[in-house]
Amino acid sequence: MTKQVEITFQDSHTNDELNPQLERSADEECLATWWQQRTPGTTYWRCLVPARHLPGQVLPFQQPDLAMQDDGTPYMPRQRGVAIWQFLGDFTRPRVAFGMRDLHGTRTLMELDDNYTRPAPYLKNNPRAPWKETIAEAKAAGTQYSHEMHRLILPEFDGIIVATENLADTYSKYNDNVYVCPNSIDTDDWQYDREPDDGIFRIVYYGSYSHLADTSVITKAMKWAARQPGVEVYVAGFDPPDWSFGHKLVPWTYDLAEARKELFRFDLGVAPLKANPWSNSKSDIKGMEYAMAGVCPLMSDAVPYRGFRDCDSDLLIKDGGWEEAVRYFVKNPEIAREKAARAKQWVLDNRTIDKTIHTWKEAING
Repeated sequence: MTKQVEITFQDSHTNDELNPQLERSADEECLATWWQQRTPGTTYWRCLVPARHLPGQVLPFQQPDLAMQDDGTPYMPRQRGVAIWQFLGDFTRPRVAFGMRDLHGTRTLMELDDNYTRPAPYLKNNPRAPWKETIAEAKAAGTQYSHEMHRLILPEFDGIIVATENLADTYSKYNDNVYVCPNSIDTDDWQYDREPDDGIFRIVYYGSYSHLADTSVITKAMKWAARQPGVEVYVAGFDPPDWSFGHKLVPWTYDLAEARKELFRFDLGVAPLKANPWSNSKSDIKGMEYAMAGVCPLMSDAVPYRGFRDCDSDLLIKDGGWEEAVRYFVKNPEIAREKAARAKQWVLDNRTIDKTIHTWKEAING
């Protein structure tokens, strides 16, 4: 007999019914349980992809997940293997995580794909920011999540999993056991065919309002491209308010499979990024996504994308060089296709989950 424990908690972001989950049956091997946050993108890259191959499971933390044994000891009925919690900074989940560790010896890790020790520049002092800077501000706003709480609990975890070496440098200041598990491609999710060439050269900028400050880096280049015959410029995720020139919008979807499929119709993908202590902790997901869809990736010559130097340094663009680069590929579409193929092969050779799952195994084994 067990009875449910009453808990009150709040996630840091809005939920979505398409947030990926994976629950293993009792007869399946399960080496770790990822307790996800309510963000489909991070759940896919940082939980679902590695959980498929470890193997592990990906679950939302819900009311029934904390129960009590007959002797009064709390436990988590669905917890199996190592516990991996996504970016914690609230009041409730850390108590549960550390309670399971202390009562049951569960190895307990936190997983991060961004720098949560400080606010993102575009959210600093923004009253709508889901994370507040201090615990007091979080309590007053009723959001629970704060960067201060996040920093306080970091040393208590058995280890911290991060997506990049830059993040490892940041988080090693708070915890001695930091593991770099890079974002990786599951090739099974990229089995789509590109549409036949119809003579239109399509350029796309995938982003969100978090990248609004980066947009000015490419505005002049996109304005030039939009005026060229046989060229179409697209934006997905948001619409830059100062882009008064002709461009098209890709309808936003939380269906990650549909979003991946949509990429396959473009020829050139841009990923601008202004360097600062927060953006330097980002990963190269966008470059990998473009490449896997057969899209030539043009990326800022910034810390997150510098792994692509081993692939083709022409794909990394310094500030001030975007218009020249875009002009070149618009006028030489066959070279864009060649470089897209080279970038895809580099990703397949270096960043598929079968080649990086050992980093997750090292993290869970300590």
